[in-house]
Amino acid sequence: MTFSFSTRNPERPYSMFCDQTFAQHIAYFDERTPDHYELPTVQEERRNLEDAKSIVALFPEVAEDLARSYGGKVKYFGNVVNIDLPPEKPDAALAAKRAVNEIVFIGSRKYKAGLERLAEAIEILNKGLFPGLTVNVIGMRRTDMPSAPANMVFHGYLDKGKPKELRRYTDILQRARLFVNPNPKWAAFSASCEALFLYTPVVLFSYPEFERTFGDVNRLGVGLRSTVPQHLAENIAGLMNNDAAWQEKAIAAHEATARMTWAGFTEQFMNDLGG
Repeated sequence: MTFSFSTRNPERPYSMFCDQTFAQHIAYFDERTPDHYELPTVQEERRNLEDAKSIVALFPEVAEDLARSYGGKVKYFGNVVNIDLPPEKPDAALAAKRAVNEIVFIGSRKYKAGLERLAEAIEILNKGLFPGLTVNVIGMRRTDMPSAPANMVFHGYLDKGKPKELRRYTDILQRARLFVNPNPKWAAFSASCEALFLYTPVVLFSYPEFERTFGDVNRLGVGLRSTVPQHLAENIAGLMNNDAAWQEKAIAAHEATARMTWAGFTEQFMNDLGG
């Protein structure tokens, strides 16, 4: 379940499953080529991928890029929602969200620039666009941003492997009216899938892998076009104040992720191995 290590035993075929290679990560996020110290890892990954019987990528553009080098053994079976909850009925799910004015931001410190942008937008919302809003922040603590507005509640990292923390995580998502992560290159993809599954429209930039997976982000929320906090505040308030549009997007959000189950993914994976 990585591209960085393998058995590389010619007598035992192996399959590799990961989100992206080290070289792809550097090219996309850092916009550069690997340096002298990184090249040995990049080369080791290439040898692992060359010798693999099959390569399963979690994202469509990553899969296409790998297929140009490794051909038909590269597979893409879609993505997966990483929470296991019984399906909610739309009316009950939406009623729980309408009962509160909460949005959620999920991301570790590497997403801090987006949280800072959101904090500025919240200050604008507090002054009149949409006062009385609570922002739940998962993945960071207030010590990471001491100057954040008082209505931003920090929960730190929540471990979904621990029942109590999983319950808090899902409770926050089930109450959230919107999932907001205004980082242009990447917006916590897995967390956004979990939010969508729980009827939560998204407010984010339409980065390539999200768009290739789900299509137009505006069908499932709001696609941001500017990093200006005022514009972010207006987008949040606009969707919070338009219940009909919000409900349509919330239902579309769940429908877009309803089939993204580990059961379906592993069935495709095992059928491919058997073939």
